[in-house]
Amino acid sequence: MAEIKKKIEEKTKEKVKNVQKEVKRKVDEEINFEKKMTTLSTTEFMLVILVGIIIGAALTTVAFNKEAKREKNKYIQVDDNVQALVETYTDIMNNYYLDVDSTKIINGGIKGMLEAVDDPYTTFMETTTYDNFNITLNGSYEGLGVEISKLNDQIVIVGLFADSPAIEAGLQLGDIIISIDDKSSTDMTTSDFSTYVRNSEKKDFKLVIKRDEKERTYTITKRHIELKSVISKLYEESGKKIGYIYMSIFASNSYTQFKKELKSLEEQNIDSLIIDLRDNSGGDLETTTNIISLFMNSDKVIFQMETRDGTREKTYSKGNVDKEYPIVVLVNGNTASASEVLTSALKDNLNATIIGEKTFGKGTVQTLSLTSTMEQYKMTTKKWLTPNGNWIHGEGIKPDVEVKLNENTDNQLEAAKKYLMDN
Repeated sequence: MAEIKKKIEEKTKEKVKNVQKEVKRKVDEEINFEKKMTTLSTTEFMLVILVGIIIGAALTTVAFNKEAKREKNKYIQVDDNVQALVETYTDIMNNYYLDVDSTKIINGGIKGMLEAVDDPYTTFMETTTYDNFNITLNGSYEGLGVEISKLNDQIVIVGLFADSPAIEAGLQLGDIIISIDDKSSTDMTTSDFSTYVRNSEKKDFKLVIKRDEKERTYTITKRHIELKSVISKLYEESGKKIGYIYMSIFASNSYTQFKKELKSLEEQNIDSLIIDLRDNSGGDLETTTNIISLFMNSDKVIFQMETRDGTREKTYSKGNVDKEYPIVVLVNGNTASASEVLTSALKDNLNATIIGEKTFGKGTVQTLSLTSTMEQYKMTTKKWLTPNGNWIHGEGIKPDVEVKLNENTDNQLEAAKKYLMDN
């Protein structure tokens, strides 16, 4: 799987054209390009599917307002440095000894400029990464439930969504897709495969896969797949009821799932609550704000934003009650961004106890923009600070009770339960 993950990183460009066309269609429908979304940025991550990654995802403001960007930048004078870029582009297009793709040249220039900023969160969004990013943050999509990659000229299943048609049919990680509906996958890109499934009006697909050198045939039905990012459990120990909620990511549908699980636990009269944010790399800002608002009144500041000129803006809870039961937040070194927003909001406002290991420490905000060539990039534009005004970037949040994870048992969870039983 290490080889698969490495090659996925190297092969992320293939699905671009169809995603670009769809984005362009949607953007063109908005005459003034006013459609905006606000999200927190994943490490990438991401994954759902792997990408563990980018998705690191967390606190990212997504803005597709191309016209607004032009209006903002139209007064910027073209200096000699910018002129040098134009001259170099012109020289390549006119004098390079072979034909070149002008879009690739422009995208390479954009990518180079973003890399020169020397910020790990300011990056050109490769299309497969962007596609997975959207699936993860939306929390749902229409398909078979497989994550695929082109490895050694073969289409390989590198990820499977829970409760998906692919899982139900019996597909497994590492399966090689030989054909779909009798169409050989030999000359297919991952984009070709995904586009065929996505755009087809049919629901049933015949897949021939190779596993352990044997070919197997499956019929899989495409359907709407809801990605589950929240689970809960009730622990009853020493006469106390301890609620437990685990979140894998802050997707657009995670608030609804979280609210449902929290309500179920509270109806069982919990005495305290554990919120497990270990390995949660972030996600959607509105989702994070709504979840925080379940726990505190509207007079509470839940985070602050700071621009390059030092201007700060406070964001308040939208809730109407402060939870009175004790709360423990479980964290580790992969708890990042949106997860750190939730952690700091509960700690600063409700005196929640943090148990585990120091968090990742991502305190910046990114804006996702669309170029005139319909490519996407994200750029750091703001800092976010805790309710008390602390910037945790590069520092992380230090736990109140530090517990390093034991490889054999979940001693961090046990420490959280013991703390709540003793306090």
